[in-house]
Amino acid sequence: MPQPIERRKVEPYRYFNFALLHTTGVGEIFNFMRYNCAFLARQHDFQMLLEASDAEHYSDWMTRQLAILLCRYDWAGKTKAHWEYGMLLSRQRFEEVTDVSTLYELSADHTELRAPSKPTLKFEHILTTEGTLQYVLEVMYRNRAFPHSEKDARVIEQAFYPHSKEEPVKVELRNYLGVEAEWQLPNS
Repeated sequence: MPQPIERRKVEPYRYFNFALLHTTGVGEIFNFMRYNCAFLARQHDFQMLLEASDAEHYSDWMTRQLAILLCRYDWAGKTKAHWEYGMLLSRQRFEEVTDVSTLYELSADHTELRAPSKPTLKFEHILTTEGTLQYVLEVMYRNRAFPHSEKDARVIEQAFYPHSKEEPVKVELRNYLGVEAEWQLPNS
């Protein structure tokens, strides 16, 4: 059972900022997540990515319009979110969500805009995981994690293509928690 390769105390994150990423296909969302320290914020999007990862015809997913709810670990609140709009591609739009009632309507997994005051999100955890694309996606979703590096994001994105389906996916994932904790891993 893999455990974090690194745990370190960092400047604590105090807020969760949400946004809908409107995109075509699943191609570049993981690098956007990495750059913004953002994770999947609703089960619907996780299920959709699982479906896309198992699709016989990936070309059907390359042109599909998607709206993925992301949540960013952040130092500032909803009025000063640090989303990196410069990372958006020409075919992508971004819509910040700052209202809790809208998060309920969007079926967000959680609607807290502020991390608990004790403990704040002060521990960075990095995990190396290897398995099928579906396994890696589930580890990310369960642990509010995102790719650790640009290389890791690229490995996940390429694993959606049919020629990569048979290869195991090995990546590092990162998240932030208020305590030093173990990762929740799916049953193999």
